[in-house]
Amino acid sequence: MGEQTGLISYSGKLGNTVGVRKKGGNFVRTVPKSVNMSENSFKSAKEFGYGSTACALIKTAFDPLMLRPFKGTLHNRLSEVMRKVIRSGPITMKGNRNVFDGDLSLLKGFEFNDKVRLNSFFRTLPEVGLVDKELRLSLPKFIWEELLTKVPAKANYVVLGFGFGFLDFKNYTYQLELAPELRIGKEEHFSGASLSFPVPDTEEQAVLVMMNVFFESATEKYRSKIDNQLYQGGAFLEAIHLLGGEVVTFENEEPHEVSEEDKPVGSLVWKML
Repeated sequence: MGEQTGLISYSGKLGNTVGVRKKGGNFVRTVPKSVNMSENSFKSAKEFGYGSTACALIKTAFDPLMLRPFKGTLHNRLSEVMRKVIRSGPITMKGNRNVFDGDLSLLKGFEFNDKVRLNSFFRTLPEVGLVDKELRLSLPKFIWEELLTKVPAKANYVVLGFGFGFLDFKNYTYQLELAPELRIGKEEHFSGASLSFPVPDTEEQAVLVMMNVFFESATEKYRSKIDNQLYQGGAFLEAIHLLGGEVVTFENEEPHEVSEEDKPVGSLVWKML
Protein backbone atom coordinates (compact mmCIF):
# COMPACT_ATOMS: atom_id res chain seq x y z
CA MET A 1 0.00 0.00 0.00
CA GLY A 2 1.52 3.31 -1.12
CA GLU A 3 1.02 6.85 0.20
CA GLN A 4 -1.10 9.33 -1.76
CA THR A 5 1.15 12.07 -3.10
CA GLY A 6 -1.26 14.24 -5.16
CA LEU A 7 -2.66 17.63 -4.17
CA ILE A 8 -6.09 16.12 -3.58
CA SER A 9 -6.53 13.03 -1.44
CA TYR A 10 -9.50 10.69 -1.69
CA SER A 11 -11.01 7.64 -0.07
CA GLY A 12 -12.99 4.88 -1.73
CA LYS A 13 -12.65 3.24 -5.12
CA LEU A 14 -11.39 5.26 -8.08
CA GLY A 15 -10.74 3.32 -11.25
CA ASN A 16 -8.53 0.38 -10.37
CA THR A 17 -7.33 1.95 -7.11
CA VAL A 18 -8.77 2.34 -3.61
CA GLY A 19 -8.00 5.33 -1.40
CA VAL A 20 -7.69 4.63 2.33
CA ARG A 21 -7.45 7.16 5.15
CA LYS A 22 -5.48 5.89 8.12
CA LYS A 23 -3.84 7.45 11.11
CA GLY A 24 -0.63 8.93 9.80
CA GLY A 25 -1.73 9.74 6.25
CA ASN A 26 -3.70 8.90 3.15
CA PHE A 27 -2.83 5.74 1.27
CA VAL A 28 -3.73 4.04 -1.97
CA ARG A 29 -3.79 0.41 -3.04
CA THR A 30 -4.59 -1.39 -6.27
CA VAL A 31 -7.89 -3.22 -6.60
CA PRO A 32 -7.16 -6.96 -6.72
CA LYS A 33 -7.81 -8.55 -10.07
CA SER A 34 -10.78 -10.89 -10.27
CA VAL A 35 -9.89 -14.51 -10.80
CA ASN A 36 -11.79 -16.35 -13.50
CA MET A 37 -11.88 -20.02 -12.56
CA SER A 38 -11.86 -22.61 -15.31
CA GLU A 39 -14.90 -24.86 -15.52
CA ASN A 40 -12.85 -27.80 -14.23
CA SER A 41 -11.56 -25.80 -11.26
CA PHE A 42 -15.09 -24.67 -10.45
CA LYS A 43 -16.32 -28.28 -10.42
CA SER A 44 -13.42 -29.35 -8.20
CA ALA A 45 -14.16 -26.50 -5.80
CA LYS A 46 -17.81 -27.57 -5.53
CA GLU A 47 -16.84 -31.13 -4.65
CA PHE A 48 -14.25 -29.85 -2.19
CA GLY A 49 -17.11 -28.13 -0.38
CA TYR A 50 -19.30 -31.25 -0.53
CA GLY A 51 -16.52 -33.21 1.19
CA SER A 52 -16.28 -30.69 4.03
CA THR A 53 -20.06 -30.70 4.51
CA ALA A 54 -20.17 -34.51 4.59
CA CYS A 55 -17.36 -34.51 7.16
CA ALA A 56 -19.30 -32.09 9.36
CA LEU A 57 -22.37 -34.35 9.23
CA ILE A 58 -20.35 -37.38 10.39
CA LYS A 59 -18.71 -35.44 13.21
CA THR A 60 -22.10 -34.19 14.41
CA ALA A 61 -23.71 -37.63 14.20
CA PHE A 62 -20.96 -39.41 16.12
CA ASP A 63 -20.17 -36.64 18.58
CA PRO A 64 -21.13 -38.78 21.64
CA LEU A 65 -18.28 -41.17 20.75
CA MET A 66 -15.66 -38.49 20.11
CA LEU A 67 -12.79 -38.67 22.60
CA ARG A 68 -10.48 -35.73 23.23
CA PRO A 69 -7.49 -37.05 21.20
CA PHE A 70 -9.68 -37.43 18.11
CA LYS A 71 -10.28 -33.72 17.59
CA GLY A 72 -6.85 -32.38 16.59
CA THR A 73 -6.49 -33.39 12.93
CA LEU A 74 -9.86 -35.10 12.51
CA HIS A 75 -11.60 -32.51 10.33
CA ASN A 76 -8.86 -32.30 7.71
CA ARG A 77 -8.28 -36.07 7.56
CA LEU A 78 -11.95 -37.01 7.44
CA SER A 79 -12.75 -34.28 4.89
CA GLU A 80 -10.05 -35.64 2.59
CA VAL A 81 -11.45 -39.17 2.84
CA MET A 82 -14.93 -37.86 2.01
CA ARG A 83 -13.54 -36.02 -1.01
CA LYS A 84 -11.84 -39.25 -2.08
CA VAL A 85 -15.20 -41.03 -1.83
CA ILE A 86 -16.84 -38.32 -3.94
CA ARG A 87 -14.02 -38.30 -6.53
CA SER A 88 -14.39 -42.06 -6.98
CA GLY A 89 -17.80 -41.43 -8.59
CA PRO A 90 -18.40 -41.16 -12.36
CA ILE A 91 -16.13 -38.55 -13.96
CA THR A 92 -18.99 -37.50 -16.25
CA MET A 93 -20.80 -36.20 -13.14
CA LYS A 94 -17.86 -34.13 -11.90
CA GLY A 95 -19.10 -31.07 -10.07
CA ASN A 96 -22.39 -32.74 -9.15
CA ARG A 97 -21.15 -35.95 -7.52
CA ASN A 98 -22.06 -36.60 -3.90
CA VAL A 99 -21.08 -39.24 -1.37
CA PHE A 100 -23.65 -41.74 -2.65
CA ASP A 101 -22.14 -41.58 -6.15
CA GLY A 102 -18.77 -42.84 -4.88
CA ASP A 103 -17.24 -45.77 -3.04
CA LEU A 104 -18.58 -45.43 0.50
CA SER A 105 -16.58 -48.45 1.66
CA LEU A 106 -13.48 -46.21 1.65
CA LEU A 107 -14.70 -45.05 5.08
CA LYS A 108 -14.35 -48.53 6.57
CA GLY A 109 -11.31 -48.62 8.84
CA PHE A 110 -11.03 -44.83 9.14
CA GLU A 111 -9.07 -44.05 12.32
CA PHE A 112 -10.25 -41.20 14.52
CA ASN A 113 -6.96 -40.96 16.43
CA ASP A 114 -4.02 -40.17 14.15
CA LYS A 115 -1.58 -41.41 16.80
CA VAL A 116 -2.79 -44.98 17.30
CA ARG A 117 -4.90 -47.55 15.44
CA LEU A 118 -7.90 -49.20 17.07
CA ASN A 119 -6.75 -52.69 16.11
CA SER A 120 -3.47 -52.15 17.97
CA PHE A 121 -5.40 -52.69 21.24
CA PHE A 122 -7.03 -56.01 20.30
CA ARG A 123 -6.09 -59.35 18.82
CA THR A 124 -9.47 -59.43 17.08
CA LEU A 125 -12.13 -56.77 16.53
CA PRO A 126 -15.90 -57.28 16.78
CA GLU A 127 -17.66 -58.70 13.73
CA VAL A 128 -20.31 -56.60 12.00
CA GLY A 129 -22.86 -57.84 9.50
CA LEU A 130 -26.15 -56.96 7.82
CA VAL A 131 -28.66 -59.82 7.95
CA ASP A 132 -32.32 -59.58 6.91
CA LYS A 133 -32.23 -55.78 7.09
CA GLU A 134 -30.87 -55.94 10.62
CA LEU A 135 -27.46 -54.62 11.63
CA ARG A 136 -25.65 -57.01 13.94
CA LEU A 137 -22.44 -56.72 15.97
CA SER A 138 -20.82 -59.60 17.82
CA LEU A 139 -18.21 -59.12 20.56
CA PRO A 140 -16.18 -62.22 21.49
CA LYS A 141 -15.53 -63.43 25.02
CA PHE A 142 -13.17 -61.12 26.82
CA ILE A 143 -10.14 -62.07 28.90
CA TRP A 144 -7.55 -59.30 29.19
CA GLU A 145 -4.50 -61.47 28.64
CA GLU A 146 -6.04 -63.16 25.60
CA LEU A 147 -7.71 -60.26 23.78
CA LEU A 148 -5.95 -57.01 24.76
CA THR A 149 -2.52 -56.29 23.32
CA LYS A 150 -2.02 -52.65 24.38
CA VAL A 151 -2.88 -51.66 27.97
CA PRO A 152 -1.60 -48.79 30.16
CA ALA A 153 0.16 -49.97 33.33
CA LYS A 154 -2.35 -48.42 35.76
CA ALA A 155 -5.50 -49.61 33.97
CA ASN A 156 -8.17 -51.43 35.98
CA TYR A 157 -10.96 -51.20 33.41
CA VAL A 158 -11.30 -51.09 29.64
CA VAL A 159 -14.32 -49.19 28.31
CA LEU A 160 -15.80 -49.93 24.89
CA GLY A 161 -18.24 -47.65 23.07
CA PHE A 162 -20.33 -48.47 19.99
CA GLY A 163 -22.64 -46.48 17.74
CA PHE A 164 -24.75 -47.35 14.69
CA GLY A 165 -25.13 -44.32 12.42
CA PHE A 166 -27.65 -44.01 9.58
CA LEU A 167 -26.79 -40.96 7.48
CA ASP A 168 -28.43 -39.29 4.49
CA PHE A 169 -25.76 -37.36 2.57
CA LYS A 170 -28.31 -35.82 0.20
CA ASN A 171 -30.56 -34.21 2.79
CA TYR A 172 -27.85 -34.06 5.50
CA THR A 173 -29.83 -35.83 8.19
CA TYR A 174 -28.80 -38.63 10.51
CA GLN A 175 -29.93 -41.09 13.16
CA LEU A 176 -27.47 -42.41 15.76
CA GLU A 177 -28.21 -45.46 17.87
CA LEU A 178 -25.78 -45.45 20.80
CA ALA A 179 -25.08 -48.61 22.80
CA PRO A 180 -24.46 -48.44 26.56
CA GLU A 181 -20.74 -48.43 27.33
CA LEU A 182 -19.21 -51.79 28.15
CA ARG A 183 -16.91 -51.47 31.16
CA ILE A 184 -14.86 -54.63 31.73
CA GLY A 185 -12.64 -55.05 34.77
CA LYS A 186 -9.15 -56.50 34.66
CA GLU A 187 -10.17 -59.50 36.76
CA GLU A 188 -13.47 -60.13 34.97
CA HIS A 189 -14.18 -62.88 32.48
CA PHE A 190 -16.55 -61.35 29.93
CA SER A 191 -18.54 -64.09 28.19
CA GLY A 192 -19.27 -62.09 25.03
CA ALA A 193 -22.19 -59.98 23.83
CA SER A 194 -24.03 -58.86 20.72
CA LEU A 195 -25.95 -55.86 19.41
CA SER A 196 -28.68 -55.77 16.79
CA PHE A 197 -30.83 -53.00 15.34
CA PRO A 198 -33.25 -52.91 12.40
CA VAL A 199 -32.10 -50.68 9.57
CA PRO A 200 -34.44 -47.66 9.19
CA ASP A 201 -36.79 -47.79 6.21
CA THR A 202 -35.15 -45.04 4.17
CA GLU A 203 -34.74 -44.83 0.40
CA GLU A 204 -30.97 -44.23 0.48
CA GLN A 205 -28.57 -44.11 3.40
CA ALA A 206 -25.06 -44.76 4.63
CA VAL A 207 -24.72 -47.21 7.51
CA LEU A 208 -21.63 -46.48 9.61
CA VAL A 209 -20.58 -48.50 12.66
CA MET A 210 -18.12 -46.81 15.01
CA MET A 211 -16.22 -48.24 17.98
CA ASN A 212 -14.04 -46.46 20.52
CA VAL A 213 -11.92 -47.60 23.45
CA PHE A 214 -10.31 -46.02 26.50
CA PHE A 215 -9.06 -47.18 29.90
CA GLU A 216 -9.75 -46.26 33.51
CA SER A 217 -7.78 -46.54 36.72
CA ALA A 218 -9.62 -47.11 40.00
CA THR A 219 -9.35 -46.77 43.75
CA GLU A 220 -11.79 -48.07 46.35
CA LYS A 221 -14.05 -45.04 45.83
CA TYR A 222 -13.31 -43.54 42.40
CA ARG A 223 -12.69 -44.38 38.76
CA SER A 224 -10.90 -41.98 36.44
CA LYS A 225 -10.19 -42.02 32.71
CA ILE A 226 -6.53 -42.47 31.78
CA ASP A 227 -6.17 -39.33 29.68
CA ASN A 228 -3.32 -40.48 27.46
CA GLN A 229 -3.89 -40.10 23.71
CA LEU A 230 -1.89 -43.27 23.03
CA TYR A 231 -4.49 -45.31 24.93
CA GLN A 232 -7.66 -43.94 23.34
CA GLY A 233 -8.71 -45.21 19.94
CA GLY A 234 -11.64 -45.24 17.57
CA ALA A 235 -12.49 -46.34 14.04
CA PHE A 236 -15.30 -47.21 11.67
CA LEU A 237 -15.78 -50.98 11.78
CA GLU A 238 -18.12 -50.92 8.79
CA ALA A 239 -19.41 -48.58 6.07
CA ILE A 240 -22.32 -49.72 3.90
CA HIS A 241 -24.30 -47.95 1.18
CA LEU A 242 -27.97 -48.95 1.06
CA LEU A 243 -30.42 -48.09 -1.70
CA GLY A 244 -34.00 -49.25 -1.32
CA GLY A 245 -32.88 -51.48 1.55
CA GLU A 246 -30.31 -53.29 -0.62
CA VAL A 247 -26.53 -53.12 -0.36
CA VAL A 248 -24.95 -51.13 -3.20
CA THR A 249 -21.78 -52.73 -4.55
CA PHE A 250 -19.55 -50.02 -5.95
CA GLU A 251 -18.14 -50.60 -9.41
CA ASN A 252 -15.10 -48.65 -10.52
CA GLU A 253 -15.54 -46.68 -13.71
CA GLU A 254 -13.88 -48.38 -16.65
CA PRO A 255 -10.98 -46.29 -18.01
CA HIS A 256 -11.69 -44.97 -21.51
CA GLU A 257 -9.25 -46.33 -24.04
CA VAL A 258 -8.39 -43.76 -26.69
CA SER A 259 -8.68 -45.23 -30.19
CA GLU A 260 -6.37 -44.30 -33.03
CA GLU A 261 -9.14 -42.10 -34.47
CA ASP A 262 -9.55 -40.25 -31.14
CA LYS A 263 -5.87 -39.45 -30.68
CA PRO A 264 -4.91 -35.85 -31.55
CA VAL A 265 -2.81 -35.41 -34.67
CA GLY A 266 -0.06 -32.79 -34.58
CA SER A 267 1.69 -30.93 -37.36
CA LEU A 268 4.95 -32.82 -37.02
CA VAL A 269 5.43 -36.04 -39.00
CA TRP A 270 8.25 -38.51 -38.52
CA LYS A 271 10.38 -39.10 -41.61
CA MET A 272 11.75 -42.58 -41.19
CA LEU A 273 15.43 -43.07 -42.13
